[in-house]
Parts: sequence; structure tokens; C-alpha cells
Amino acid sequence: LDSRYATAMKGHNKFLDALDDEKHHVWNEVYSVINQYSPNIVGITSMSTNFKAALNIAKIAKHISKNIFVVYGGPHASVLESEKACSYDDIDYIIRGEGELSFLSLVDFLYGKHEDISLIPSLLYKVNDSSVKQNQRGPLIEHLDNIPFPARHLLLNIHNYPSNLVRYLHGTLSTGRGCPYNCSFCSSQNVWGKSWRIRSAENIIEELKDIIRTYELDEFYFWDDTFTANKSRLVQLCSEIKKLNIKWSCSSRIDTLDKNILAMMKESGCKMICFGIESGSE
Repeated sequence: LDSRYATAMKGHNKFLDALDDEKHHVWNEVYSVINQYSPNIVGITSMSTNFKAALNIAKIAKHISKNIFVVYGGPHASVLESEKACSYDDIDYIIRGEGELSFLSLVDFLYGKHEDISLIPSLLYKVNDSSVKQNQRGPLIEHLDNIPFPARHLLLNIHNYPSNLVRYLHGTLSTGRGCPYNCSFCSSQNVWGKSWRIRSAENIIEELKDIIRTYELDEFYFWDDTFTANKSRLVQLCSEIKKLNIKWSCSSRIDTLDKNILAMMKESGCKMICFGIESGSE
């Protein structure tokens, strides 16, 4: 077991070294992809733990061309102080919270189709390179079933990834946004707001079937903060998922489960549940 800890630490140190090594093959690949694709806009998302990697990507994009617009979003962007944002020279725009509609409006603005940048919701941007303007948060997307399924076929160089990672990339689904709880360690409400919204069981099953047909996968992960929070939807999903003969995993809270629910989930193919433990006091 000691050797396993040592191996894990060694791998972590390699990761840290890669962040600081501008000649590391990871950054060479990033440079190659951006340079070959020659985009007008580069969008980056990250957690707080990989923010430095996001900054590296932004720096590479600006090194290739100062005319590339770099847009940053995701969990860390949603909690980043506006004053701090001004200090990152390689980031042009930051979108906080839910980003689809704001990003589309920003693209229209950059292409001259949207005249007033101050009307783009949830946008944070520099004014005269010295101060930051923060627009108001926009309305949330209420009906998640209306959002198209992810364009998985557009993933770049997917053939270069290990098969287990390809299965993970294609087999990860988000079935809701936000969470009805407010754990002290979680940034969910900063990203998705205090409103908890979920997709219908029918819509989720349709996406699962589409992935199975297209990529022949039999293992999935539901990337929700608390997949089991809505018991009636969970019961319906387990009933339908069981017919697909797949394995699946999810994230949950202990107080949303009981023996009957766990038995039902296992019978439908659930093989793993991840818990975020807020406290050891109860």
C-alpha cells in the first residue's frame, strides 16, 4: 500500500511539473490543435483546481494570435472576483453561471450581430484594459429538455484517447442543473443558481438510447450533483434503464437513499454511488 501512495504522489508531482513546463507535450498538443484549427474564439472552462491549466491554454491561444478572443467560463469563473479578473491579460471575457445563451450572444456581438455588449447577461469584460464591467446575471433555462444533446461527434482527436477515456467522454450525461441542497463545500449554486431544474425521464432515456446506438456503450455516469434527489423520477428512470441492460454510476446524498431505493438502483444496473460528505457530526 505504501508503494501505491508513493506512485500516486509521483503522478501528482508530474502533473504539477507539467503545469510549469511550457515545453511539455501536453501544451505542444494544445498549441498544435489551436494553430491548426485557427479559431476566432477559444472557449475554456475549468474548476478551481485546474485554473492554472486554463490560464496556460489562454496564453497559448494569445501567443498564436492576439486576435483570438478567449472566453472563460465554468465553476471557477462563477466565483472569481471581478477585480481579480482584470489581472489576467490573456482572458478577454468571462461568463458566470449558465453559459449557453450568454455565449451565443457574445459570439453574435463579436461578429457584429449584437450591438450592445452591456445587454449580454452574466458577462464580465474589461473596459479600457483597466477596469472590469460585470453585467447582471441572466434568466436560467427552465426547460432543460429543450437543450439539444451534446455534439459528441465533434470531439477533436478522439481516436487518440485510451478506450476507457473515450467511453467516459461519450458515456457521461447531465440530467439536471443545480441542487435542492446547499452544502458548505459546493459551488453548485454559484454556477447554476438556487433554482433546481431537471430533465424528464423520457428525455434522458432518449439520450441513452442515442449513445448506445451511435457508440455501442454499455456503461454510463450521470454527472449530477444529486442524481437521486427526485424520488419519483428516479423510480421511473430505474424502471426504464433496467430494460437497456447497462451499468451506471451517479453522485448522491446519503439522506436521499434507503435500502429499498438502493436495491432498486442496483437491480437496474447501478454499480457505484459517489457521496460528498459535508460533515462527520451526524
